[in-house]
Amino acid sequence: NAQGESLFLAKKGLLITLVLLFSSGLNSFWISLSRGRQDAIVPVSINFFAFMALGLPLAYLFGVSFDMKIFGVFIGLIIGLLVASFFIFLRFKNALGWVFFSNDEKNRKTAPK
Repeated sequence: NAQGESLFLAKKGLLITLVLLFSSGLNSFWISLSRGRQDAIVPVSINFFAFMALGLPLAYLFGVSFDMKIFGVFIGLIIGLLVASFFIFLRFKNALGWVFFSNDEKNRKTAPK
């Protein structure tokens, strides 16, 4: 049934688009916060290397090698975005000295209010 297959592909495409937009927004959020701290070069470099060293090879691997076509390409790019977001978050967190999961109360700091 061609209509059922088209509906399935549309649902799958919308789901992947939703995850891509969420991960892109998360990445933009952490880069903007870093830029507000006058720290732009390292987060942009993290972003660049996450895409070039991880996102694009994974996009090729999933899209071409695993024959997932355009959905595999988007999955690879999403993974690159999420990894970049995670490392930019770690840099931002360490720059502010946040320690959220510490059992030592005197070394525990919270986010500024």
